[in-house]
Amino acid sequence: VARAAEGRNSLRRILAGSLIVVALWFGGTFVMLTAGAAAAWAGWIPTLGAEATGNAYADFVATPLGLLVTVATLGAIWPRVWLALRLLHGRPISSVLGVSNRLAWGDFRRAALVTLVVGTVVSVLNLAFEPTAQRSSLPVSMWLFMLQVAALVLLVQTSAEEVFFRGYLLQSLAQRFRSWLVWGALPATIFAFAHWSSEAQPWMNASVIVSILMFAAAATILVYVTGNLGAAMGMHFANNVVAFLLMASARDGQTLALFITPPIGDPRWTTADAVMGLAIQAVMTGTTLYLLASRNSPLRVGKMQPVIGAGTVASD
Repeated sequence: VARAAEGRNSLRRILAGSLIVVALWFGGTFVMLTAGAAAAWAGWIPTLGAEATGNAYADFVATPLGLLVTVATLGAIWPRVWLALRLLHGRPISSVLGVSNRLAWGDFRRAALVTLVVGTVVSVLNLAFEPTAQRSSLPVSMWLFMLQVAALVLLVQTSAEEVFFRGYLLQSLAQRFRSWLVWGALPATIFAFAHWSSEAQPWMNASVIVSILMFAAAATILVYVTGNLGAAMGMHFANNVVAFLLMASARDGQTLALFITPPIGDPRWTTADAVMGLAIQAVMTGTTLYLLASRNSPLRVGKMQPVIGAGTVASD
């Protein structure tokens, strides 16, 4: 928060900076997907089992490569945040990373490991008790080949989302407003509703959005207790590795995961499924947050605690 006060940080500049990030991201995404759609139309991209629909954009996004490109476009948020900070706020991008103007890589590694273990255990249990879960048609050899590339893409994507939502927005708003409803709840709500699916039943959308709200709240708490984005980035990265590469809600041939459940838009999902999914996410998020943020946990991250809204930092 004190770092935000070192630059020009009016509400008008925050809104303009957010517009720059979103507008340039949409523009870049359109260019990338158009190029991919042209390649799909020309038959240059292997489908790996994805069914052709006749829509070049849909056919491209439905391929594993298209999925990676779609996710990777979010990585462009990094230079957009840098541009907004330089042009409008007069401060470097390092000022959004943490109290010390750099990422806490130790917190990143610890949060990623804890989240990966918890997420894997929950996914394995889900495989045992979820009748719709099945092995995807993706060969293990192909999965292993794509694993490192996909993990790198997810690292760029998740870190970019954190640097905008839990970095730029949270920090800038906290310097202007003392209420957590503004600096904490507002970015988390925007982040959650960005995952709305027009194809899903209302109860499934509600389950997903509330689940992501819980995740965003946990990430916000990690930033609060550490004064750094490292732990939040690590948790987000490992969460998406499990969600994209181990067990995903997707159609076969349109995923890089080893195991799949029906896509969120599948009409077979019931309200009971939505409640169960929400409960699973609550257990997973709550367990991860306790291990990372509780004073009683040997895995606790962070050694500094920022005073949100006060513009000062106190030692823990």
